[in-house]
Amino acid sequence: MGEIEILIMQYTQAQIDQYWTDYVQSNEESIKERLRFLLDNYKPENEDYLSPPDVHYCFEEARHAFMVGDFVASIIMCAVTIERQLACLLGFPYHNPVDEDTAKTKTGWNILKSAKDNNIINQDLFEKLETLFTLRNEFVHGISKENPADREGTRPQAKDSIKNTFMWTEPNVLQNEIEENAKKAIKILFEAREKLHYSKLKYY
Repeated sequence: MGEIEILIMQYTQAQIDQYWTDYVQSNEESIKERLRFLLDNYKPENEDYLSPPDVHYCFEEARHAFMVGDFVASIIMCAVTIERQLACLLGFPYHNPVDEDTAKTKTGWNILKSAKDNNIINQDLFEKLETLFTLRNEFVHGISKENPADREGTRPQAKDSIKNTFMWTEPNVLQNEIEENAKKAIKILFEAREKLHYSKLKYY
């Protein structure tokens, strides 16, 4: 049997530039609207912000994904940003960490609970972050809508295969629903980020 030749399509820089130009032009108004939403809803009191590089990059990715219309990715990255930021805070101070075990080994609801128990977040923010994590888990882990407290739940595709398939492959079918959830996630992210500014933390 002769060798199998694998063909890899090569794109020139000019083709890539043209693709980007066409994409921006065809989506210009919607991109501007989403950019305006981001600017209108994020007005930090302090420009300085202390956070690890991975938290910063996750935050930027959440905003960028929303701006270009990748709403599912934005929802996921909003939750990831908060999850990593809280884990970082639970690992401080280094000489006597608040909750080192949770910071290093736990995710999701466990991090939220520990952050609340250790007064890093209050009840109001805890409930909003629960909402954010629920929005994220709809796509990542799947939860039972009949019983939101059931945090194990089932995979999204097992609950409504057609609806969840469209969410991933045909976003226009459920565009408004997903976009509204992404806006909610972004607002929660911005509020949490502001409240978790180092100048407002008094839990040590």
